[in-house]
Amino acid sequence: MPKISLTSLADIASVVGTQKVTKVRAIKKRGPYSPAVDFYKALREALVTAHDNGWSKVNLLEIPHAQTDPKKVASYLSAINGYNKWWGQKTLQSFDAPRSTYSKHGIDVLVTPETGIEAGTTQYVLKFYLNNEPLDTFKANLITALMEMTLRDQCQATEVMAVLDVRRGKLFTMRSQLKTLKTVIDAELAYVADLWDAL
Repeated sequence: MPKISLTSLADIASVVGTQKVTKVRAIKKRGPYSPAVDFYKALREALVTAHDNGWSKVNLLEIPHAQTDPKKVASYLSAINGYNKWWGQKTLQSFDAPRSTYSKHGIDVLVTPETGIEAGTTQYVLKFYLNNEPLDTFKANLITALMEMTLRDQCQATEVMAVLDVRRGKLFTMRSQLKTLKTVIDAELAYVADLWDAL
């Protein structure tokens, strides 16, 4: 059964026509996940563990300069500056986030929020969005809806599904269009399933 990431599904759903074919082909050619080619692995790990380890914003800024790839230095610095902007003056504490898989039409979508973050009185089950392009409302709604559909029974009722556009320090939370978004998600997965074997 083909496996795709939550962000990949959002990318497919946000384009039309031949762009969809291009996105699906690229995902299929990329193959299974490998830590060796995960550009953002060290960054995600730092963001996940920062609050457990009592790091400050200055500690996080050390992560880009520990990288040997110049592209990572620039990209990580941009992301951490955005994260620190969102962090602001809030006191943040992390907790483990649940993970699951949404399966439909023979496609598995890996629903893997990176962490839980407690910010004041609110607890977020948090997915990091690290792409260069800004996260738009449609993608954010699709991501948080799929998190809601697959993870709610593993969460406290008060925990909020959210995705953070890390580079821009902008947080998106679950909206109230769950039924409509489920229809969109299932239709996109039917399209991916029909296309997958033909590519």
